Amino acid sequence: MIRVFSVHAWWNPLLSLLILFGAHLMYGANSSAYAMLFTSLSFAICIISLVTTRDSVKILATAEFMLVLGLFTLTVLILSLQLTPFLPDWPHPFWDWTNSNAVITLDKDATVREIMKLSGLGALFITGLLAGENHNRAKLLFEFMTLAGAAFAIWAFVVYVSQANEAPNGQIKSSLRLAANFGSANSAASLFGILGLLALASIFRKSKKITNHDNKLSWFAENLINQLPTALIALIFSLTSLLLTGSRTGNLAAIIAFSSFVLWEFLSAKRRANASQGLAGPFVVLFLLLALVFYISDDLLFLRLERSTLQSGLRIDMISVHWQAFLNAPWLGYGMGTFYHVNAMLMNSQNWNSINTIGAVHNLYVQWLEEAGIIGTASMFTLIAVILRTTLSGLRRRRRMRTMFRALICISLFLLLHGMLDYGLQVPSIAMTWALLLGTGFGMATAKNR
Repeated sequence: MIRVFSVHAWWNPLLSLLILFGAHLMYGANSSAYAMLFTSLSFAICIISLVTTRDSVKILATAEFMLVLGLFTLTVLILSLQLTPFLPDWPHPFWDWTNSNAVITLDKDATVREIMKLSGLGALFITGLLAGENHNRAKLLFEFMTLAGAAFAIWAFVVYVSQANEAPNGQIKSSLRLAANFGSANSAASLFGILGLLALASIFRKSKKITNHDNKLSWFAENLINQLPTALIALIFSLTSLLLTGSRTGNLAAIIAFSSFVLWEFLSAKRRANASQGLAGPFVVLFLLLALVFYISDDLLFLRLERSTLQSGLRIDMISVHWQAFLNAPWLGYGMGTFYHVNAMLMNSQNWNSINTIGAVHNLYVQWLEEAGIIGTASMFTLIAVILRTTLSGLRRRRRMRTMFRALICISLFLLLHGMLDYGLQVPSIAMTWALLLGTGFGMATAKNR
């Protein structure tokens, strides 16, 4: 225990999470000033981690990391080409109306900021990798994140209830949604889905130790309450907050990701002799918790589902408008961070109702194609695929933390599914959270002597 809580074990995860949850509280760092501030802090924690982690150079000197580093560097170089005029798509005619040197991007400053933010995500990935490489640091990172997630979800729920008490009669059932400090409840859904999956993984991981002693459900429930209060609280309030966001796509993606994780755990346990009997307790408790969460969350989500037809039509119109814009500049796009410029140019009397108030495409993939083009998007998603493949291979090789491997894969599944009809990953603090978790899973997978 003393070794686990040594200075070298706990400070790295703690500082990383202070940055992440600070960004969540600062409106998701969803402004240029906040984004640059937390990007700078991401670089700082990465440098500190590199300097203070023993054998950090050897940890990074693996073939797997070199491949990831090469793909990341390639992605940054491709996006940097948007600051030049010498590639397919050539400068937009927009530049003919200015006295500036023509380049591919519509906004040089915005593209530079996006490249810096992407580099900051790379720094957080390395920070997570160095944490994941050490079993104690990885364990504490997940413990601290579960604890911080519980506190954040409780705070968000209390704020929502106080707003509901002050709202006019009927507003809570029709329009009031939990958004925490994010500008959008849909973005909050992304974070609470992540926190809920981490809390559930913590429950499953620790419950295996409980069920190793006794398979009786009553004994299990008693020990669950005694040993897992933080994870239980985090799960209850994260799922409650997720439902209170009223995010239809967020909740649908969460159902798929949570179901995949639970089924994966069950099938894994079933392959071990008599281990599936020990999972009866967690499944029963999980079912009761979900019933409690639905009861607490009232019927906000169902009311929004009733109005989904109109909203879906507007969202499809919005995506189709920007898809056509991508087809007009397919190779390198219009430049990273140029959504507002592109949206303004596309606006006309026919699509006014669909795009006049939006701040993102509500589709992660279409927006990346529009801003980065086919070349930039292909490079980025190849990088993500390599990271996830390495993490998945670690699940097959490693003896410990296997439940957390599965949880990290399912968190990525959740975010990528949610990105099909929403923009959670466009919010800097949520992208930062994913980058840290991707790095942690990658570090766990490539660690030596595990």
